[in-house]
Amino acid sequence: MKVAYFNWDFPPALGGMAEVANTLAETMAKDQAISQVAVVALKNSNPRRVVREKLTINALASGSLFGMFVSVIKYAWRYRKFDVFHSTDLFPVGFFVLLIGKYFLGKKVIINVYGTDALANKGLTVTRKIKSWILKNADKVIVVSKSSQKQISASYNMAANKFEVVYVGINNGLIIGQPKKIRENLGLSEDDFVVLTVGRLIKRKGIDDLIKAIDLADDPAIKLLIVGDGPEKEKLIELVSAMELFSRIIFAGRVDSTVDYYASADVFSMPSKYLVEDGDIEGLGIVFLEAQHFGLPVIGTFSGGIPEAMIDGKTGFLVPEGDLKSLAEKIVLLKEQPEVYREFSMAGREFVERNFSWPVIAKQLIGIYQEKVL
Repeated sequence: MKVAYFNWDFPPALGGMAEVANTLAETMAKDQAISQVAVVALKNSNPRRVVREKLTINALASGSLFGMFVSVIKYAWRYRKFDVFHSTDLFPVGFFVLLIGKYFLGKKVIINVYGTDALANKGLTVTRKIKSWILKNADKVIVVSKSSQKQISASYNMAANKFEVVYVGINNGLIIGQPKKIRENLGLSEDDFVVLTVGRLIKRKGIDDLIKAIDLADDPAIKLLIVGDGPEKEKLIELVSAMELFSRIIFAGRVDSTVDYYASADVFSMPSKYLVEDGDIEGLGIVFLEAQHFGLPVIGTFSGGIPEAMIDGKTGFLVPEGDLKSLAEKIVLLKEQPEVYREFSMAGREFVERNFSWPVIAKQLIGIYQEKVL
């Protein structure tokens, strides 16, 4: 079977979706059921063509929507003899791929949806209508969590069985470098209990709640390390300043690799919240998977797909959205009860390895491809 992947987010772009697109293609190329894999990355800061055994990567320079459309026509024709076209982005990539792939070339087209990409209320009404058309006409829609399946099917008044839940995996080949240097460079001592959060600094991530919870914890040894950048950064800095917490809150900014930051921390937390008016919701929370992979107990909220990315009371804790007191209490508990910490750390590693392994996920997707092609 031959599969062509079309996407927007692809390395060297940072972020969970870029890494998912890359690792998915790499994993598929290693599976015996797949004879050839092609990637068409339509908006890339490092244009290149890489041919390696069964995998071909076509990373194209960023351009206009019209240029992207022309590129889809070109590469869809190049790979017209492939069995499946799979867009790992809903819009606009998914629209172009579905239009050209299915209705001009007669290919089976699979579309990936994560959550906010389908539920966001901002933008033109016509965009919403196009997304609805994509979801209804794709041969299969892959969602990354049961939460996304429920929310999107209800939002678009579509049957739930139109969507197939396939979790994303994490890269088990991540190599730890020198986490001690991270702590030293950031002025963190061995006695500090470091709570880490990683992600784009936007309202949905709830970093403001996490800062306030650190203050409530009222323990000078509990520090918060914030890795990432985004539109909320200045407001968060102002909040830290107003609360006089600069001795306990560290902004690391955007980094090329988060591996050593996970390895240098003690606990991971991202108290996300569902912004209903914006349709902004956490699809799954890949950062929770990464944190548990590195043995970090995690603290999240009952929001979106986060409850599916961990086990409450076994690999970490879930707290209600906006419940600062509970969030602070769970951080303190993990600091003061090392036996609970160790149990959560071990269970988290096992949970991720068992449920979010890329080879297992690849088999699920291959089954879907075969169902649609054969």
